[in-house]
Amino acid sequence: MAEWIDRLVTARIDDHRSDPGSALSAPPGLRPPADASQISEFEGWLRQPIEPGYRQFLEFSDGMENFRSGMPLLGWRDLPSGDTLARALRFRDVITGIDVHLDEGLTEDAVLAPVSVNGDGTVGIFMVWDDESPEKRYFWVGNGDAAFFSTLSEVFDVASGARSWSEFSTE
Repeated sequence: MAEWIDRLVTARIDDHRSDPGSALSAPPGLRPPADASQISEFEGWLRQPIEPGYRQFLEFSDGMENFRSGMPLLGWRDLPSGDTLARALRFRDVITGIDVHLDEGLTEDAVLAPVSVNGDGTVGIFMVWDDESPEKRYFWVGNGDAAFFSTLSEVFDVASGARSWSEFSTE
């Protein structure tokens, strides 16, 4: 995990150096870790098991500011309310209301739990619980693009530029 966080922090620092005035390019802000009871409470709120990499991340940092272009990564402290969570839930309602998740191959029963959302609520990352598609654990969607990831480390790899979006894209 330290490896993916290091790659991400390096990428955000490089972004910041190239555009120091932009809040979107600021380095990620790591938080103090969540404890076991907080992670269990978070898992209950999400209504699905937390993928092992996400659990490990929460034990290291209970969320992250500016994980990707101003998008925070949610943690226990963001629940059960807050502006970021409210934006993520609104965005989830939009994509499920127009059946984007079905168009991309998820079932109607898939549970989409918010993991991240951008500032204007047009791009989001959701942890997926779908018995028929267990390999699809993360759904990153917005601005006409969509991709599926099996692990949080893959999400971090794309966010840091270590791997290409096209490896995971649904198109």
